[in-house]
Amino acid sequence: MRKALTIFFFFCLSFQGMAQCDVPEFPKEAKFETKTDYRSKDGMVKAYLDWLVVTPLSACVSEREQLNAFVLVWLSGHPDIRVDVKSDALPFFRAHPDLLFPMLHGMAIYEMVTPLQEKNQVDAHVAGIETVLDVVDSKEMGRTPAFKALKKLRRKGRLNEYVSSKI
Repeated sequence: MRKALTIFFFFCLSFQGMAQCDVPEFPKEAKFETKTDYRSKDGMVKAYLDWLVVTPLSACVSEREQLNAFVLVWLSGHPDIRVDVKSDALPFFRAHPDLLFPMLHGMAIYEMVTPLQEKNQVDAHVAGIETVLDVVDSKEMGRTPAFKALKKLRRKGRLNEYVSSKI
């Protein structure tokens, strides 16, 4: 009886953990051979990016890894979206390389929603940094000097000026 209860308990915990990961549906097969293939996945990738930026980094780790890999493949070949990260504008990068993904996510969302004639590298970096700052707000690392300085710049509306001086 005890063994049956233990198995039932672990089954419930694993089911509950899966239920908490309300991940957008992942494609069973996706081929990226033509420009149209990339463009046809824009809506799906936007949903992935939206999920990735609001889901804590420590939650749904395997699903996050799958979505990150998919998004990276999509980003690397998309004919209309360019994400060129300049690490000089990222004072947190050496200490927290794991925050590169949220940076890329913010930049990719910016690229997707901004008309071509309005896109610029400074605004793309600001969008990425703001995404990173939103992620670290919920973590202890948000209290480090690099993040405090970036948060202060954001609060004062000077992130654009900062990024412009670094890239």
